Formats: sequence, C-alpha cells, structure tokens
Amino acid sequence: MSRMSVSDCTDLVELSRLDYIDSRDVEELMEELVDDVVEEECGDGSIEEFVVENSFRLELEALRDEIDSSEWQYGLLLIRESEFTSYCEEMLKDCGVMIRDIPSYIEIDWEKTAENLSADYSEVEIAGVTFLYRD
Repeated sequence: MSRMSVSDCTDLVELSRLDYIDSRDVEELMEELVDDVVEEECGDGSIEEFVVENSFRLELEALRDEIDSSEWQYGLLLIRESEFTSYCEEMLKDCGVMIRDIPSYIEIDWEKTAENLSADYSEVEIAGVTFLYRD
C-alpha cells in the first residue's frame, strides 16, 4: 500500500492523517486547486466539486496565514505531535549530534529529549491534530 501525500488530500482531515507536511507541497496543492476551480468556473465541473475544492483551498490558505512564517515559502516542515519523538531522534542522528549505532547498553530518554527540543517549536492544529513546526 502506498503512503498518502499532501497532493492526495482532499480535505483537512486527510491532511491531518499525514505524519509530516512540507509547506511547499501545500502551496503546490493550493495552486492545483486554484486551477481546478478556474476550470470548473468555465463549466467543466459540477457545483459540488467547485464548492469542495474552493473550500479546501480557503482552509489551506487559512492554515498558511495562521502559521504566518517567513519560512513557509522555503519549506516549513509540520511534524505530527505523535511522531515528534521519532523525528527528534532521527534529526539528532542525521546532524551528527548522536552516533547512529548506539550500543544497546546505553539508554537515551528520547521522550525527554523531544520535550526539551519542543521549546523551539510552535504548534498548530489541523482538524484537531497537533503539529509542531520550527520557525
């Protein structure tokens, strides 16, 4: 089964099911929705499709405005709160702060580490699900 991506989403509930959301993908989706709305205004689609796609685009714009980050256009990563600990672990290993192959006898409290790192992140809710992002 393939994983859902931002471009597959048709509403905020589907978007909120993703673990990671890149703001550039959201921008691309908004552009696609604008193109679809223009086509439907020209008579190629139904009124229902027009209302749904235009509503979703407006919700995405509201999300962008709520976050209000200068980094949005460059690729702001939204991380699902339930994935934040795993994200922090991988990020610290990728940055070289932690070694990749930690011996099994060494215990690291990744939950506490993620809690400490979360101070540098802001939160936004998408369809009742909390996502963290660093501005």
